[in-house]
Amino acid sequence: GNSTLDSKTIDTVREPFVTAFVSAGAGNKLAVQLGGKPQAVGQPGAVGKDTGADGFTVGNREDYSPAGWNGEISEVLVYSKALSSDELAAAGAYLSCKYALATDYPRIEVKPESGDANDAEIIRRLYLAALCREPTGEEMTALAQHIERVGDRRAALEDIFWAVLNSEEFLFQH
Repeated sequence: GNSTLDSKTIDTVREPFVTAFVSAGAGNKLAVQLGGKPQAVGQPGAVGKDTGADGFTVGNREDYSPAGWNGEISEVLVYSKALSSDELAAAGAYLSCKYALATDYPRIEVKPESGDANDAEIIRRLYLAALCREPTGEEMTALAQHIERVGDRRAALEDIFWAVLNSEEFLFQH
């Protein structure tokens, strides 16, 4: 049979939401998180043999055509491995930030502060606002080297802003 969620979740899925389905492999039930909260998954009987299409179906049950999805799917992230709890939290935080959703995932906050911020803080805020993630150590090192090499702080930071806003990552997300 198919996995089902408690009927109390219906109110949550009537509004935009983030959900994660984690497979434990063939013959096992899916683990489900809704908005960062683990969900109890019911499944009457044993896990049945999958007789559907290869791969997976998004937005509909492939074995039951009247159960169509009557909504929009803004983004689907598919990984070729099981994510660690930290990786799953990072993906959930990214989606929550990008689509301004209320979830239990860690919040990515971009707080404007008064006064002069240092270069690292300006770059951090840029990445959070534009890419919904913090810069990696490698990125931060390269960007700090760019600021030092250019010599003109304002011009170097403008270069970095333009580079991020024209990056494939930014264009793909927006």
